[in-house]
Amino acid sequence: TVGRRAAVQNAFSDAARTATTLSHPNIVATYDLDSVAGYPMVVQEFVQSEPLRSIIDAEKPFHPDDVSVLISGMADALAYARLRGVPHLALNPDRIIVDFDGTVLITDFGLGAVLDDLEPPDATEAIFKAPELVGEQLGDALSDIYSVGIIAWEMLTGERPKPDSAGRIPFASSVNPEVPPDVSEIVS
Repeated sequence: TVGRRAAVQNAFSDAARTATTLSHPNIVATYDLDSVAGYPMVVQEFVQSEPLRSIIDAEKPFHPDDVSVLISGMADALAYARLRGVPHLALNPDRIIVDFDGTVLITDFGLGAVLDDLEPPDATEAIFKAPELVGEQLGDALSDIYSVGIIAWEMLTGERPKPDSAGRIPFASSVNPEVPPDVSEIVS
Protein backbone atom coordinates (compact mmCIF):
# COMPACT_ATOMS: atom_id res chain seq x y z
CA THR A 1 0.00 0.00 0.00
CA VAL A 2 1.21 3.47 -0.89
CA GLY A 3 0.52 4.94 2.55
CA ARG A 4 2.45 2.22 4.34
CA ARG A 5 5.34 2.49 1.87
CA ALA A 6 5.55 6.26 2.35
CA ALA A 7 5.43 5.88 6.15
CA VAL A 8 8.22 3.30 6.13
CA GLN A 9 10.35 5.39 3.77
CA ASN A 10 9.87 8.44 5.98
CA ALA A 11 10.78 6.45 9.09
CA PHE A 12 13.86 5.06 7.32
CA SER A 13 14.91 8.54 6.17
CA ASP A 14 14.43 10.00 9.66
CA ALA A 15 16.45 7.17 11.23
CA ALA A 16 19.24 7.56 8.66
CA ARG A 17 19.43 11.33 9.26
CA THR A 18 19.72 10.69 12.98
CA ALA A 19 22.41 8.04 12.41
CA THR A 20 24.54 10.56 10.50
CA THR A 21 24.94 12.52 13.76
CA LEU A 22 26.74 9.62 15.48
CA SER A 23 30.53 9.52 15.36
CA HIS A 24 32.11 6.93 17.65
CA PRO A 25 34.88 4.35 17.20
CA ASN A 26 32.43 1.51 17.94
CA ILE A 27 29.65 2.66 15.61
CA VAL A 28 29.70 2.17 11.84
CA ALA A 29 29.48 5.70 10.46
CA THR A 30 26.48 6.66 8.35
CA TYR A 31 27.58 9.33 5.90
CA ASP A 32 24.66 10.17 3.69
CA LEU A 33 21.08 9.48 2.75
CA ASP A 34 20.05 9.17 -0.87
CA SER A 35 17.42 7.42 -2.93
CA VAL A 36 17.52 5.08 -5.88
CA ALA A 37 14.42 4.47 -8.00
CA GLY A 38 12.34 6.09 -5.29
CA TYR A 39 13.70 3.92 -2.47
CA PRO A 40 15.79 5.46 0.31
CA MET A 41 19.30 4.15 0.91
CA VAL A 42 22.17 5.04 3.19
CA VAL A 43 25.86 5.37 2.55
CA GLN A 44 27.83 3.84 5.40
CA GLU A 45 31.48 3.44 6.25
CA PHE A 46 33.13 0.38 4.69
CA VAL A 47 34.64 -1.82 7.37
CA GLN A 48 36.65 -4.94 6.60
CA SER A 49 34.88 -7.12 9.14
CA GLU A 50 32.91 -10.20 10.04
CA PRO A 51 29.44 -10.27 11.62
CA LEU A 52 29.44 -11.28 15.28
CA ARG A 53 26.84 -13.93 14.33
CA SER A 54 29.45 -15.72 12.17
CA ILE A 55 32.06 -15.50 14.90
CA ILE A 56 29.67 -16.88 17.53
CA ASP A 57 28.67 -19.75 15.26
CA ALA A 58 32.33 -20.63 14.57
CA GLU A 59 33.89 -20.10 18.00
CA LYS A 60 31.20 -20.72 20.63
CA PRO A 61 31.32 -20.69 23.57
CA PHE A 62 33.57 -17.72 24.28
CA HIS A 63 35.88 -17.24 27.24
CA PRO A 64 34.46 -14.62 29.65
CA ASP A 65 37.48 -12.35 29.02
CA ASP A 66 36.71 -12.26 25.29
CA VAL A 67 33.04 -11.55 26.00
CA SER A 68 34.07 -8.72 28.31
CA VAL A 69 36.14 -7.03 25.58
CA LEU A 70 33.35 -7.25 23.00
CA ILE A 71 30.61 -6.15 25.42
CA SER A 72 32.74 -3.22 26.59
CA GLY A 73 32.94 -1.87 23.03
CA MET A 74 29.20 -2.31 22.55
CA ALA A 75 28.47 -0.60 25.87
CA ASP A 76 30.70 2.36 24.98
CA ALA A 77 28.85 2.82 21.69
CA LEU A 78 25.42 2.49 23.29
CA ALA A 79 26.29 4.93 26.09
CA TYR A 80 27.52 7.47 23.53
CA ALA A 81 24.34 7.09 21.47
CA ARG A 82 22.11 7.23 24.57
CA LEU A 83 23.61 10.59 25.54
CA ARG A 84 22.48 11.81 22.12
CA GLY A 85 19.00 10.32 22.49
CA VAL A 86 19.52 7.59 19.88
CA PRO A 87 18.70 4.07 21.06
CA HIS A 88 19.40 1.19 18.68
CA LEU A 89 16.28 -0.91 19.48
CA ALA A 90 17.17 -3.78 17.12
CA LEU A 91 20.49 -5.02 18.44
CA ASN A 92 21.46 -8.60 17.64
CA PRO A 93 24.65 -10.42 16.55
CA ASP A 94 23.90 -9.68 12.87
CA ARG A 95 24.03 -5.94 13.55
CA ILE A 96 27.36 -6.12 15.32
CA ILE A 97 30.56 -6.55 13.35
CA VAL A 98 34.14 -7.15 14.40
CA ASP A 99 36.89 -5.72 12.26
CA PHE A 100 40.13 -7.56 11.68
CA ASP A 101 41.98 -5.81 14.50
CA GLY A 102 39.27 -6.96 16.94
CA THR A 103 37.31 -3.72 17.25
CA VAL A 104 33.59 -4.28 17.74
CA LEU A 105 31.24 -1.98 15.84
CA ILE A 106 27.49 -1.58 15.91
CA THR A 107 25.76 -1.07 12.60
CA ASP A 108 22.27 -0.02 11.52
CA PHE A 109 21.83 2.52 14.35
CA GLY A 110 18.24 3.66 14.15
CA LEU A 111 17.69 1.70 10.96
CA GLY A 112 17.35 -1.77 12.45
CA ALA A 113 13.98 -1.10 14.06
CA VAL A 114 12.61 0.25 10.76
CA LEU A 115 13.94 -2.77 8.88
CA ASP A 116 12.47 -5.12 11.51
CA ASP A 117 9.08 -3.47 10.96
CA LEU A 118 9.32 -4.39 7.28
CA GLU A 119 10.38 -7.95 7.91
CA PRO A 120 10.06 -8.95 11.58
CA PRO A 121 12.82 -11.22 12.89
CA ASP A 122 12.05 -14.92 13.14
CA ALA A 123 11.48 -16.48 16.56
CA THR A 124 15.15 -17.35 17.05
CA GLU A 125 16.25 -13.76 16.43
CA ALA A 126 13.35 -12.22 18.36
CA ILE A 127 14.98 -13.45 21.59
CA PHE A 128 17.38 -10.49 21.37
CA LYS A 129 14.53 -7.97 21.57
CA ALA A 130 13.56 -6.65 24.97
CA PRO A 131 10.07 -7.77 26.04
CA GLU A 132 8.65 -4.27 25.67
CA LEU A 133 9.75 -4.15 22.02
CA VAL A 134 8.13 -7.49 21.26
CA GLY A 135 4.93 -6.08 22.77
CA GLU A 136 5.00 -3.13 20.31
CA GLN A 137 5.81 -0.65 23.09
CA LEU A 138 8.39 2.10 22.83
CA GLY A 139 11.89 1.13 23.82
CA ASP A 140 14.83 3.07 25.19
CA ALA A 141 18.45 2.56 26.25
CA LEU A 142 17.33 -0.11 28.73
CA SER A 143 15.99 -2.14 25.81
CA ASP A 144 19.48 -2.09 24.30
CA ILE A 145 21.02 -3.21 27.61
CA TYR A 146 18.66 -6.19 27.59
CA SER A 147 19.82 -7.09 24.06
CA VAL A 148 23.48 -6.83 25.07
CA GLY A 149 22.80 -9.21 27.96
CA ILE A 150 21.23 -11.75 25.63
CA ILE A 151 24.16 -11.44 23.22
CA ALA A 152 26.63 -11.95 26.11
CA TRP A 153 24.60 -14.96 27.30
CA GLU A 154 24.81 -16.55 23.85
CA MET A 155 28.54 -15.89 23.56
CA LEU A 156 29.16 -17.47 26.98
CA THR A 157 26.98 -20.52 26.47
CA GLY A 158 27.13 -21.08 22.72
CA GLU A 159 23.33 -21.28 22.64
CA ARG A 160 20.43 -18.90 22.26
CA PRO A 161 18.56 -18.68 25.56
CA LYS A 162 15.25 -20.45 26.00
CA PRO A 163 13.08 -18.62 28.54
CA ASP A 164 11.07 -20.72 30.97
CA SER A 165 7.26 -20.57 31.13
CA ALA A 166 7.48 -17.35 33.19
CA GLY A 167 9.74 -15.74 30.58
CA ARG A 168 12.87 -15.94 32.76
CA ILE A 169 16.19 -16.81 31.21
CA PRO A 170 18.38 -19.19 33.24
CA PHE A 171 21.81 -18.20 34.47
CA ALA A 172 24.50 -18.75 31.82
CA SER A 173 26.43 -20.86 34.33
CA SER A 174 23.56 -23.35 34.47
CA VAL A 175 24.09 -24.02 30.75
CA ASN A 176 27.87 -23.70 30.68
CA PRO A 177 29.49 -24.58 34.04
CA GLU A 178 32.72 -22.92 32.83
CA VAL A 179 31.06 -19.51 33.23
CA PRO A 180 32.03 -18.07 36.63
CA PRO A 181 28.98 -17.43 38.84
CA ASP A 182 29.77 -13.71 39.20
CA VAL A 183 29.93 -13.30 35.41
CA SER A 184 26.69 -15.23 35.05
CA GLU A 185 25.03 -12.94 37.60
CA ILE A 186 26.24 -9.77 35.83
CA VAL A 187 24.90 -11.02 32.50
CA SER A 188 21.54 -11.89 34.05
